[in-house]
Amino acid sequence: MKVRLPWSDAPAMASNHVNILRLHPGIDAAYMALVFQSIVGQFQTQQHARGSAQAELYPSDIDRFVVPLLDLDKQRAIGDLLRESLVKQQESRKLLEQAKTRVEQLIEAAVQP
Repeated sequence: MKVRLPWSDAPAMASNHVNILRLHPGIDAAYMALVFQSIVGQFQTQQHARGSAQAELYPSDIDRFVVPLLDLDKQRAIGDLLRESLVKQQESRKLLEQAKTRVEQLIEAAVQP
């Protein structure tokens, strides 16, 4: 089944190797995503991953992760910066495509007899 990521038009494939994390109230989801993608999260993922052909993380393994929880205001501030960054990346991709299209138009116009 193909799905679209909310911040991207790139297609993605769903897999049965997915864990769903349900966060307690008072934990910013973007902050938590950033922690898991940081060196802290990567180290723990490597430490707890199982399997030889394909690494697996089971819910019981994720329960053993140690996550530095800041106060909610700081989590939200970091999460807001991450969300803003994703929006800016999307805007920059759009502007780059517009610039490429305009350059192509100018080149085509310049070579017309």
